[in-house]
Amino acid sequence: MNTEFQRAKVPLAALYFIFARKRFLQLAVWHGMAINLEAPDLRAHFEKGDYPKKGWEIAELQDAAADAKRIQKSLVSSFLLIALGAAFAVAIGLLGGSLEIERSLNAVNVLAFAGTFLVAWATLMELGGALQTWSGESLPEQIHPFLFKVIFVPGVALLFISLVL
Repeated sequence: MNTEFQRAKVPLAALYFIFARKRFLQLAVWHGMAINLEAPDLRAHFEKGDYPKKGWEIAELQDAAADAKRIQKSLVSSFLLIALGAAFAVAIGLLGGSLEIERSLNAVNVLAFAGTFLVAWATLMELGGALQTWSGESLPEQIHPFLFKVIFVPGVALLFISLVL
């Protein structure tokens, strides 16, 4: 058993969440144990060998997997809803004549469109509700706002760029 549990670094955990889900889940379990072991009573039981109980990793892994699935669902469903809205806007533009397929794309409009898409996606994902635990420190709970920022900040940057060009 790992006796050196540590809190995870959120940016690294977010990368694992996206590209190596099994590694993320294991990291989330160890992160949770590191938080638990900060409590003096649990640390004392751990050092005596009384904590954690047999099978604790399975339950923690199941909880982390459920939370990860919730975050993934939030990311995908908010993306699809915003993509639907963007497609609707493009269709209206094409039907109304303000968008023409033959016309070359205006870089400023493309930046503004992409920025708006990212900002809307991040906002809808965040409004979908974050995870909540007693401590507020679970790894899935920490990567949710981190992912929001990873999507939102570039979107705002693109919007600002489109304004100054």
